[in-house]
Amino acid sequence: MKNHDLIFSDKKLMEDMDLLSSILSEILNENLSESIKTHIKKIGEWIKINSSDKSNVEKALNELFVYIQNLNDNEFGQIIRSISLHLVLSNVAEQHNRIRKKRFYETNPGASAYPDTFLDLFLKLIENGISTERLFEEVKSSCFEIVITAHPTEVVRKTLMYKFKRINKNLAIRDKDQLTLRENEIIIENLKREILSAWETDDIRRRKLTPVDEAAAGLDLMEQVLWNALPDFLRQLDRALLKTTGKKLPLEATPLRFGSWIGGDRDGNPFVTSLVTKQVVWQTRKLAAELYLKEISMLIDELSLYRCSDELRELAKGAAEPYRSVLREVRKKIAVTILMYDDLLNSGQTSEKDVYLYREELLDPLMLCYRSLHETGAGIIAEGRLLDILRRLYCFGMSLYRLDIRQESSRHAEVFSEITAYLGYGNYLEWSEERKQEFLLSEIRSLRPLVPDDFNASENVCEVLNSFRAISELPWRALGTYIISMAKEPSDVLSVMLLQKICGVKKTLPIAPLFETAADLKHAGDVIDKLLSVPEYKVYTQGIQEVMIGYSDSSKDVGKLASSWYLYRAQEDVVSVCKKYDVKPLLFHGRGGTIGRGGGPTMIAIQSQPPGSVQGRLKITEQGEMIQAKLGLHDIAVRTFEIYTLATIKATLNPPKAPSETFRKVMEDLAESSSDHYTREVHNNPEFAPYFFSVTPINELGNLQIGSRPAYRKSLASIRALRAIPWIFAWTQNRFLLPSWLGFGVALKKAEARGELLLLQEIYHQWPYFQSLIDLLEMVVAKVDLPVYNLYEGMLAEKEQIQLGVTYKSELKELVSILLKITGHKELLDGNPVLKSGMQSRDPYIKVLNLMQVELLLRVRKNAGKDEYLDAFLKTVNGIAAGMRNTG
Repeated sequence: MKNHDLIFSDKKLMEDMDLLSSILSEILNENLSESIKTHIKKIGEWIKINSSDKSNVEKALNELFVYIQNLNDNEFGQIIRSISLHLVLSNVAEQHNRIRKKRFYETNPGASAYPDTFLDLFLKLIENGISTERLFEEVKSSCFEIVITAHPTEVVRKTLMYKFKRINKNLAIRDKDQLTLRENEIIIENLKREILSAWETDDIRRRKLTPVDEAAAGLDLMEQVLWNALPDFLRQLDRALLKTTGKKLPLEATPLRFGSWIGGDRDGNPFVTSLVTKQVVWQTRKLAAELYLKEISMLIDELSLYRCSDELRELAKGAAEPYRSVLREVRKKIAVTILMYDDLLNSGQTSEKDVYLYREELLDPLMLCYRSLHETGAGIIAEGRLLDILRRLYCFGMSLYRLDIRQESSRHAEVFSEITAYLGYGNYLEWSEERKQEFLLSEIRSLRPLVPDDFNASENVCEVLNSFRAISELPWRALGTYIISMAKEPSDVLSVMLLQKICGVKKTLPIAPLFETAADLKHAGDVIDKLLSVPEYKVYTQGIQEVMIGYSDSSKDVGKLASSWYLYRAQEDVVSVCKKYDVKPLLFHGRGGTIGRGGGPTMIAIQSQPPGSVQGRLKITEQGEMIQAKLGLHDIAVRTFEIYTLATIKATLNPPKAPSETFRKVMEDLAESSSDHYTREVHNNPEFAPYFFSVTPINELGNLQIGSRPAYRKSLASIRALRAIPWIFAWTQNRFLLPSWLGFGVALKKAEARGELLLLQEIYHQWPYFQSLIDLLEMVVAKVDLPVYNLYEGMLAEKEQIQLGVTYKSELKELVSILLKITGHKELLDGNPVLKSGMQSRDPYIKVLNLMQVELLLRVRKNAGKDEYLDAFLKTVNGIAAGMRNTG
């Protein structure tokens, strides 16, 4: 399926694409039947023609669809897989090209300025009046936390990811100068092996993932990439800081940290139990010990020195090789620590005592070695592997990730409902908010236990209490924040304070209310105000109030435009309230991968936040395919760390200006108009749900085993109960992406009708937040493919439903028109030619998969339960997701 019509800006990328395509073509030629090869050839000819001729797309699509309709049942699978694998290999080549370009800029600094580097930012900040002292202090104290969530949207199996990484590695070797002919032949042979192996591997998961499976994937990422990427990133930051301030990054500085929800997020997931949480923590800490064991063993090989400080010699008891002597004892203790976690994982019990539980215990002997090396003139050795281990200890600790615990607020209320009923106090759920707070605070202050020993709780309540007991039993640094989803009132937070007390949690977790619906976002500031006015709670925060804001549910609730503005205002409110109480805010952004769930370029997103919302610290979720795209390879992970840290420092030291009242008024009007229209169509229009279930593959997506969490929050299959991920996923598959733009067109056209077009253009050029919003919208709209969607609608919807689609497509047309007026672009994405070119190159391939998906949906729905149709359909889902580079 070689395609020479694709235009790439980089010659090397084009060479890689051609090579991988030719190898795939060779493999397909050797492994497919003649009839399948004939079909692929015809489809390939169609792709080639329609990549260059855009004159009559509808007609071309209909002609190809007729051809596809005549395929036999058993012919779909291999055709779909050949196209899908082509798209995945394109992704691999493009990902490698990102690394290649980064290396080019770093080795050719005079060729072109590589944007957004530490050195570049630090020099600009100093030039703009930031003192070197302040810069150093901010960098030293800044912290960006990446939280890997339990919301899997990655459709590619892990076993295939390994193969694609090895392909990437071979492409990197191929870039080296002066390869011999034999070396080049070996690379080609390796690529053929990996691509053939990928072709012969089933690309569909055959069983549903468990939380433990999800945790294993997170640990694999840590071991394979993040463990080594972190010290490289810190060395990069260290060099830039030394050049600009004359000071090195302190050992204990943690500008980057990692969290996880995997095994801790029980919101709506019945498979995450207290036992699962314990197992995930034990497994994570076991891996940490294993990784430190490897590093210490290599350090022992290196540190054969005999000269040392008196302090170290005393600990080594006069050994001839003092460093090795001390480190061998460290290694023994780590080995015992590993055995302890084996026991816990196997039986839940252990007898081991002399183990490492906290980082200080391992830091002490290593810091002693570090000081000794510097004191005896071997500082350059100390700054090698030993420095990397020390920095890992400060960042990763003994747990790698800090596991956040998340639970829905109603589950906590259910606990107190049963307790108050048992004690004869009445029904907690029926109490007013004031009475709930009074009761909770009274019990928080009380010295007597609230729950008697003979309290017989229901199964659900027992599990909540067991979760808190697990928190009390696990090492406190293994855990991060307790997040309360669907938080609405101060009592939701106070209840978690009391539950920790009831269950004997000595080292209490920070509590973060998660505001995720439009209504909750509007009242976020009031809730935090009421909480911080409670003396006991303010003391509990220890000067930092963490607040999580949810992009997914708010967007699904009122649409992307209104959601974005409500999120902005909620941050402003929280920052203002925290300032009032002299508490530092820590905002946790719960973003998804797609634009409709808060996704998009991180640097732009952070720079467009309200002034004061980034005060040296920030948390953000990463999930699904975004984990692989941003963190899946070493060099890309290092660059991602750099971008995140840069954005945090820049937003702290050079925050954007607050918008004028005029700008705010425009946004208020836009949000109101957009929300009204979106709500009327999605939630209040009785015709919408049947239309949605017809034109999207939402019901069939339930067979795609990409996560442990159910698709619906409740058993009722309705749009309100549907989770945001499948909601977005379904509209992405059919290329309409409706949730990401519905309401925008109506709101912007109303503003234009009020004579505000020039004002909208001014806001776009002067307000980073609005510019980011419009640019992301433009990206989304450019991904919409109306001719393809017309086929979904025409073949899958009932005749009486078609008119609804006419309305939405009319809004989309008006939206494109007004977007071009605001941005000044002649065509969509004129301001981002690289993205535009990449989308155009893969679009014909995705179109073919879309057409096959439509036909397979027809066959699946007509012949429910026929496995070959469903299997082939799921392959189209994988292929379209790979091509669109978006799932949920």
